[in-house]
Amino acid sequence: MKYSLKETKEDYSYFEITGIYSLDEGKKMIEEIYNHCMENKIHKLLVDITKKDGIIPNFDRFVLGELIAKLFSFRIKLAVIGKKDQINKFSETVAHNRGSQLFIFSDKTEALEWLMK
Repeated sequence: MKYSLKETKEDYSYFEITGIYSLDEGKKMIEEIYNHCMENKIHKLLVDITKKDGIIPNFDRFVLGELIAKLFSFRIKLAVIGKKDQINKFSETVAHNRGSQLFIFSDKTEALEWLMK
């Protein structure tokens, strides 16, 4: 998997994830994107995973949700855009239960609206 920074505005950064899914690469990307946010004082983040290939297994969703909660906590508001047929909200629930502000959407406009609130 690869990620690219598509846009940084005063309010948020926007990343796009592409390539074949891998848990190890996913964890590494989360850490690198978190570091970008901390270095640039970004408190709102939009991540599009619709161009990622492969299904994320539920165990991996748990691991990723925990990592997001550990790193991002309440400091970074995170909106993820995923393919509608692949969204099950498990990572979101894991992150929420640990105090994180993560929501997963299938529509970019809805994700941005929530993120800017």
